[in-house]
Amino acid sequence: MNTMHVEDYIVLGRTVPEDSKKFGKKICMAGYSQENSQFLRVYPLMVPVGENADANGFKARHVYTLDLRRNPNDSRGESWRLVDEQKPTTTIWARATEIKKEPLVDMLRKRVVSSIKTLNDCKLSLGVLIVKSSEWEGYAVAREEPSEDNHRGLFDDLADQADLDANQVKFAPYMRFKDSAGEHNLQVREWGAYRLLSNPKYADNPETLWGAAGYRRGRDLMLVVGNMGNHRTNWLIIKTFELDSAPSTPNLLDGFE
Repeated sequence: MNTMHVEDYIVLGRTVPEDSKKFGKKICMAGYSQENSQFLRVYPLMVPVGENADANGFKARHVYTLDLRRNPNDSRGESWRLVDEQKPTTTIWARATEIKKEPLVDMLRKRVVSSIKTLNDCKLSLGVLIVKSSEWEGYAVAREEPSEDNHRGLFDDLADQADLDANQVKFAPYMRFKDSAGEHNLQVREWGAYRLLSNPKYADNPETLWGAAGYRRGRDLMLVVGNMGNHRTNWLIIKTFELDSAPSTPNLLDGFE
């Protein structure tokens, strides 16, 4: 099957832009279709700035109609391209249906795996894990720190991103966690996290992220993870969901998704 029409593409998350030699600076989006019972990666997407301002208005937990074609440059089974990148959906941006977090999490529970190893063994490139509150920790790495994989290039990728002042981003968030097969240390690439960290109010205090909904310490989390096309055993965090009840306090990520 070289093309696919999807009526119920639920956006799980978008990454910050990545600089590709072939495509230039583009965004990767992870989603799920219940009708197809399948995770779907859509890449490349336009960075919504300038003349492309209306070419990527997708929001997490919203539903869109997409026309997709196989990506000949990406052999991963979940990977697709838009038929028309300039007209990514027939859904009017402002009228996209929002899915509440609870039913979406219930839907994704059916696809949870026990470990990154399982994803690698099954040659999957998108997946969902659940980590207990006692088995993960979040921390931030300064821009100047060269020791982390894919770390230094991240900040170059942030340039020219819509609604984000890359010069304000001084730290990158990471998560250490344990699954059934071992320990991991993954970079968070979710768009909303970096929009928060680019806000001058929080730029010098990256610990703020670990008090924002989806990242709060002391909570069980559902992680949506994806691997890298050129290093398929390297994984990134695309989206996080809290699984236990949240207090009735303002959500710091409101407006940053």
